[in-house]
Amino acid sequence: MGCEAVLDSGKLTIYLKGKCSHEIWTEPKKLFKAGDHGISKCEVNFAKASFLDSSGIGSLLALREKLGADVQIELTYTNEVVQEIIKIANIDRLFKLV
Repeated sequence: MGCEAVLDSGKLTIYLKGKCSHEIWTEPKKLFKAGDHGISKCEVNFAKASFLDSSGIGSLLALREKLGADVQIELTYTNEVVQEIIKIANIDRLFKLV
């Protein structure tokens, strides 16, 4: 389990690994503490993630709230398990699945 957040030219990319829970929010939160970074786009990369639990869903929602409705959040490289969890939680309308 793990997370790395990278901010580059207004794009926040969050790389997840293993079973994802609160880490989705913990690492990016460190970037926000310093103030507004002018984030215009966000990608949450699930390429190395195997699962998303309820605290991970809550973290995605917290990320959505912090960034605001104007910032598109893309969930990339989601496997079938993660996609199904996102659909069951009915949050697929809030995020773009790529």
